[in-house]
Amino acid sequence: MRSVVVPCLCAIFIVALSAELSGCAGVGSRSNADSKGTSVPDIARVVCDRAGSRMLTPEVRARRDGVHFEIQNRLDKDTGYAVATPDGGMGGNAPKGRSRHIEDFPPGEISIGCYPSRDADPDYAKMMVLAGDSDYKSVELECPGGMSVSSGGGLYAPGAKGEKRDPAELVRRRFSKQLDEGDVVETAGYPDHENGKTVRATRDRQIVAVFEYRRVKGGWLENGYSACADF
Repeated sequence: MRSVVVPCLCAIFIVALSAELSGCAGVGSRSNADSKGTSVPDIARVVCDRAGSRMLTPEVRARRDGVHFEIQNRLDKDTGYAVATPDGGMGGNAPKGRSRHIEDFPPGEISIGCYPSRDADPDYAKMMVLAGDSDYKSVELECPGGMSVSSGGGLYAPGAKGEKRDPAELVRRRFSKQLDEGDVVETAGYPDHENGKTVRATRDRQIVAVFEYRRVKGGWLENGYSACADF
């Protein structure tokens, strides 16, 4: 009787299945890859010229110290830029040529645009910020009925020195009467953001207060806070 050799396809099938599953994992991960499975950069690039503002990176991964972005100002003059987020906005200077920036706006859709002239509004281009491996912790209040109060930044004399204690400890001391037993007070936002720290207070798994601190010589100064009305 002649023996028949049947090729084994098990190994081939396993390798193929493994590769397919690996590809699916890349597509499903929103931390380091976009919807096509390609790597998402950790530096955003914006071009500003006479035609307006345009985004070269539709998505960007945040880092532990915030969102890094580069502005290519081709307007042949120094100008400014503005950033619009769902919670507000910010801005800064965009000198002629290339400039690098780091901001602490949260993950989600944002818009960045340059001012084409002194009297004109910025022309915005949209981009999606992914949390990536930044260890970002939300600083969005979760108040019953949406009721909240806020306090502006403190007024300090020039050269005022800050507190050396950790901002979370400063919050526990200053707001000891408002904090309940069991409230969790911790650093939030981007953990390694250089120029400021954000501290949040969580009660029953809801963010009820957010405190801002800025770095000065010698330590930290309170720079305002927002809290639920019943905090």
